[in-house]
Formats: sequence, structure tokens, C-alpha cells
Amino acid sequence: MKNLLVPRLNPNDNEVTVSTVYVSNNTFVEENELIIDFESNKSISEFVSPVAGFVFDLPSEGDRLAVGSVFAKISR
Repeated sequence: MKNLLVPRLNPNDNEVTVSTVYVSNNTFVEENELIIDFESNKSISEFVSPVAGFVFDLPSEGDRLAVGSVFAKISR
């Protein structure tokens, strides 16, 4: 199982907002498939799957998440 961590988009931001979720919980994703967009005060960043597998525990659009926290998991 692989934990997916919220990236730091800006050195001054300690949390980000989930702007778009492209996949549903418990669905299979391919490596490099777009999963989610995060938004900080100054940018929006796409997050792609680092591995292929089933993704679960995804947040909802509009959720605010701490940088470095686990936002989803992928089981292979």
C-alpha cells in the first residue's frame, strides 16, 4: 500500500484546498493518471498517481488539507 501525501505548492502555505477530484474511491488508476488538483494561495497543481492500483480514502472537493498529510492510499 502506498500513502499519497499532500505536496507543498508554496513555501509559505501550510495547507492546500482540494479543487478537483478526477477519480472515485475504490477505482483502479494507472501510473501517471491524473487523480486530483490542489490549490494554494498562489497556484493550482495537478497530482498524478505514482503507481498503478486501486485508490481509496480520497478527500472531497473543497476540503482543506495540511501539507505532508496523507490524502489517499493506493493498493496494488
